[in-house]
Amino acid sequence: MSTDSVPKMEYTRLGNSGLKISKVIFGAMSIGSPDWQEWILDEEAALPLLKHAIVVSIHSPARDNSISQTSTHFTETHTTRDSAMKNESSNIYKPLDSNKNEIRILRLKPRQYSRDNKQDEQRIICFLEHMILEDAVEYMALSYVWENGFNYQEIFLSGNERSVSANLVDALRQLRNDFDDIVLRVIAWLGVPANDSDLVFTTLCQIDKHHTLSLKTGILSDIARELEQTTSNSHDRIWDATEVLDTLRTALPAFAARRYWTRLWVLQEFVLATNVFIMCGSKTITDISLGNAWEILGNTANNPDGIARRKSSTTSDIIAIAKTWRCDSLWWDAWLGIRRFISQRNDYHSRHSRHPHQNLHYMIDHEMFIIMYKTLTTFSGQIRLSCSDPRDRAFSLLGLATDFHKFGHFPDYTRSTESTYEELARNFIQQGHVDTFSFCQENPTCRARNMASWAADWSLKIRIPLWGKLSVNASQDWSVDLATSVLDGKTIMVSGTCVGTIQSHGSYWPQDRPITPHQMQIFLHQLRAFCDRSNLIRADEKEFVCAQVAAPAALASLKDKELMLMHYRAVFKQLGEFTDLPDEFEPELDVQYLSTYEKELRLQFFRCPFITVNGYIGIAPPYIQEGDCICIFPGGRAPYILRQQLESNKFRIVGAAYVHGIMNGEYFKTKREVRPFALV
Repeated sequence: MSTDSVPKMEYTRLGNSGLKISKVIFGAMSIGSPDWQEWILDEEAALPLLKHAIVVSIHSPARDNSISQTSTHFTETHTTRDSAMKNESSNIYKPLDSNKNEIRILRLKPRQYSRDNKQDEQRIICFLEHMILEDAVEYMALSYVWENGFNYQEIFLSGNERSVSANLVDALRQLRNDFDDIVLRVIAWLGVPANDSDLVFTTLCQIDKHHTLSLKTGILSDIARELEQTTSNSHDRIWDATEVLDTLRTALPAFAARRYWTRLWVLQEFVLATNVFIMCGSKTITDISLGNAWEILGNTANNPDGIARRKSSTTSDIIAIAKTWRCDSLWWDAWLGIRRFISQRNDYHSRHSRHPHQNLHYMIDHEMFIIMYKTLTTFSGQIRLSCSDPRDRAFSLLGLATDFHKFGHFPDYTRSTESTYEELARNFIQQGHVDTFSFCQENPTCRARNMASWAADWSLKIRIPLWGKLSVNASQDWSVDLATSVLDGKTIMVSGTCVGTIQSHGSYWPQDRPITPHQMQIFLHQLRAFCDRSNLIRADEKEFVCAQVAAPAALASLKDKELMLMHYRAVFKQLGEFTDLPDEFEPELDVQYLSTYEKELRLQFFRCPFITVNGYIGIAPPYIQEGDCICIFPGGRAPYILRQQLESNKFRIVGAAYVHGIMNGEYFKTKREVRPFALV
């Protein structure tokens, strides 16, 4: 049948969902292998039917992924998913010429175009064009996230009505209003205004104006007063200086919680772009200005008393508000979430401005192992980057790594998630990154996936390892080669030395739940009891060792032994007030005046204290058992706990540990026995 004689397909809305589908649906359950049932159509018989369905534009609920891929040059090169395009209407999509390195570009028409053509000016009209990448005119990449649910709207794409997500329509409508008939430039689209986002953008721009003057102190009181004047001139609502800062306490976390800042693939788009304009409604800010302002906000929260040059009653109110930022975990988690985007972008682009000998250090510091550590590990409440396919937790970061060529077989979507994670860990270990073991944070006896214990399950929430906050190196300058070898798909052989075996351990408080004073008290008392039992710790050092092991990063922050002891004693004394209260009574400590030590102590949830047979004291994951072995591997910053399998000479990784007295190579001051460990 000639395609010219085929009538145009009619479409209808699917209930109240907003989806538009063809009135005729092509069912494919009768296509497959005739070996199962004789009435099943094989590929040869089914292809003519499929071709006809495409020609007449039969389709199921419209997806907007085709539009999203054409609106960003990050994914539309000659490697585009042309196979997926075959399922789309042939009068919209035409195959790209891979020999010419073509890309698709979306040309967005301004509002006036609709008026001139006597169409509804609210309707989005755009056209797809093919261009050779090297010869393409200046254009922007629209970086945005797909929405959850079924909130779809129609646009006109190359003369055809298409259903796309409302978030994309909002972005195109805003860009159409702000730009003439030009090919798009780069925009990071956050969405429509909400939760005082206009005030956030105005504040960030004002802070950036003061960047060179206020990098260390913020001078936020002056900025707030300027905002008071700015908002009174440009908004119906007039803000006073203290109200501005008080509103920012909730507005900034809402700004950081937008879905754009939570998607892994978006991170790559944000980092790799030459220039980025962050846009929310009609408000925009450059990536540089956002970075400057974000740094000042962090400095302000860390040093509230330094935000003003002139003291006054208003300034005192502002300082009091800024101090609440420092104690607000939601505010800090929000700040850390966006700082991750900014720091990754700054690191990536600094590569091109470095001297060659500096580049060598940069290349090492930005290998895939480090990129995954910086991107995918989080503090307790920090926003976790997400993706639809768990394999993309590795694949989406390849473009940021300096050693991506070592993962030449990635991305490979024919592999299972388990196989992908094991191959990733195997590659890390063979490169000498034994600290990949610190990302294995599940109970090895009941893992959710059928994987080797030495392979991290990156689909889970992975906490920042202790070595990420401490300048430690348990293996120090150990000259023994790592000597790894792969025995089979699930077993690797790694050389190491055993420090000791666990004799007994204490309790822990549940993961991702705030520690209560009673739990904190138990933790400290158990640890102190182990210190008293140890024959490796002098009597006059037991209190200090207990204080340091309970919160290892506190000393690094406080930088003074006596100061840390003072904070430890204050916490211990405050906890002592609750000694005789029943277990169900759990008063909160005064979080507004949390000391640095207590903040670090609260991060030790999901860890428990232990003592080894030979007297070493430390903290480790809660699923350790008596008889587990503490081992140090060459190149390892931390010691690792291994569990020998019954009736075999193989071991499973239990997790990383902090062990007092061996974290900086002290164990190797004398010759130690090195042996191979078969890890499964």
